[in-house]
Amino acid sequence: KYFEKSLRIQETLPSPDYSLTHALRIKTAQIYESFKNYGAALQHAESYVSEASSVLGSDHQTVKATQDYIESLRRVTT
Repeated sequence: KYFEKSLRIQETLPSPDYSLTHALRIKTAQIYESFKNYGAALQHAESYVSEASSVLGSDHQTVKATQDYIESLRRVTT
């Protein structure tokens, strides 16, 4: 819940710190994964990729690593 609340606060700032928002999203995804809540983990990881791609570009190493993470989550849920 702490990370969810932090994300909501970050998103409402007039000039959000995208690097912090991205870090919170991916950390939240990892926490949900640890609780085996893969749907919520996927949602946060996919949001991270969407936001990070627009800021960093889709070829950025972190974006690609997160896309791999999303694929691993999808394999667990199918």
